[in-house]
Amino acid sequence: MSFSVDSYLDTGIANANFYGAISDGTYLYYVSVGWPVKIAKISIAGFTKVGELELNSGSIYYGTEAITTDGTYLYIGTINSSSKLSIVKIAISSFSAVSTLVLNSYVPETYSPAIYDPVNSKIYFTTYQKILKIDIATFTLDSALDVGSANRAIACLEIDSDYLYFGNNIGDSRVVRVSLTTFTISDYIDTSAYKGIVSATQCGGKLYFGTHPAVGETGAFILKIDIASFSLDTALHLPSGEYWIDAGVIDSSCTYGYFTSSVGYVIKVRLSDFTRVDRISLAANDYGLNIIMESDYLYLGSNDDSGKIAKCSTSLPISSILMYKFRPVVLK
Repeated sequence: MSFSVDSYLDTGIANANFYGAISDGTYLYYVSVGWPVKIAKISIAGFTKVGELELNSGSIYYGTEAITTDGTYLYIGTINSSSKLSIVKIAISSFSAVSTLVLNSYVPETYSPAIYDPVNSKIYFTTYQKILKIDIATFTLDSALDVGSANRAIACLEIDSDYLYFGNNIGDSRVVRVSLTTFTISDYIDTSAYKGIVSATQCGGKLYFGTHPAVGETGAFILKIDIASFSLDTALHLPSGEYWIDAGVIDSSCTYGYFTSSVGYVIKVRLSDFTRVDRISLAANDYGLNIIMESDYLYLGSNDDSGKIAKCSTSLPISSILMYKFRPVVLK
């Protein structure tokens, strides 16, 4: 099996821009930004569309990572008609919206990621400068952390049993570590030499963050950070033309990472020596915002109004793993 585009699926959703995507191991869910929000449900086994859900017409999906799951429900961040954050809770079993949490004090931004905390049964949503802790049992706001102006523009989240990690999407960027116990910032790494950060994942005791040099500048960086020492191991500088590393996944053996560039590339990186080894181009230049890995395939939703999803083969047989935007989703 080669590293190549296998096929494209037309979801039939007009003008769809799939900013968010997630998997429950059986189905893929692609969220189209728009008014109203539409979600395509895709069978992994058949690579066919099996459902479509339209959310309240007074809402718009707002972020490239504003979706997470606890295995029973999907949680999707939207902007309501009052320009405030509304989190929609969707039952996976019935593929229907069952509740909405309206947070009138908070306004989301373009990059406002979300993540599930299986240890403490919380989900975290974000705004430009705040992290919102949501209690799953009551589906209410537990507390909010203002990360400060130096850490503003939160663009990506990662988590383990002790800490929440985020990168910010500004020139003087940082990787910031937040204690889950105290819900306070405990440390940070200055990454401003590599421009803003827009994506994150972890595997094998390492965190990986993708950066976003502008088109016309040198290629993006993928930063490798050691979790135990919380220090920068190394940075992989990609060739010119490979910009905005918006998303990616890592196989279950931590052998290869697949990272998307917003100009339509999927870049394959061998993690053992942190070397770029291959690249494929997709049919359009707008498949960079999301990627899911299931079994031997990668899935990417377009954000060019086409409503299509690309299925790509990998050259490494790997066990099925549930991943979204670089990170594994751990189900209880």
